[in-house]
Amino acid sequence: KNKPELGYLDFGLVNTVSPRFQDGIVCATCQLVFARNIEAVADLCVDLGLLPEDKLKDADERKRFKEALEKAIDDVLIWPKDKKGRSTAIPKIRFENALPAFSNLIANFEFT
Repeated sequence: KNKPELGYLDFGLVNTVSPRFQDGIVCATCQLVFARNIEAVADLCVDLGLLPEDKLKDADERKRFKEALEKAIDDVLIWPKDKKGRSTAIPKIRFENALPAFSNLIANFEFT
């Protein structure tokens, strides 16, 4: 009898995750989920050493990164709305969109 099996694809995007980076992921996630503060998330990417600081000092590159980050967030998160159209709850995550959205960010920016 065939037993179900689970498989996964590893595209080599992450080798090891340091405790500093783990803390950063939590902070970035909180920024994304609760504040939707794209500016702060861009700064956090530099603070964590994920992006070279000089790249986001360039106004055009920073704008391009923020637009791409906002698109990734919009592709991945679904925000419930109240009767007045305001986001009031924790968003649902479209896991099927997460890998493509964040892979696109990694491919288009100089993540370290």
